[in-house]
Amino acid sequence: MLLKVHVLGEGIIGQTALNGKYQWIQADGPSGEWNSFRSTENKHTFQDDSEVCYQFSSGIKTIVVVPVEPQGLVQFGSTEKISERLDFVD
Repeated sequence: MLLKVHVLGEGIIGQTALNGKYQWIQADGPSGEWNSFRSTENKHTFQDDSEVCYQFSSGIKTIVVVPVEPQGLVQFGSTEKISERLDFVD
């Protein structure tokens, strides 16, 4: 993990912190396309999220970002494509 400052409202981390809703994102193909189940209405906001693209190009297939108030966020990644599970988020 890299130490990085995130701007509230920008990118996956910033959007999750701002709206308080988890993000479940999966790589959809070998060329690095991805799909965010919780943010389809905000798809354009996340198109240029280079951190997510870098993780997917490194072999990550699923990323989950969960708000943990008031502490912040927790980000999980898997090299397997995992279907969205609310019990995991809870």
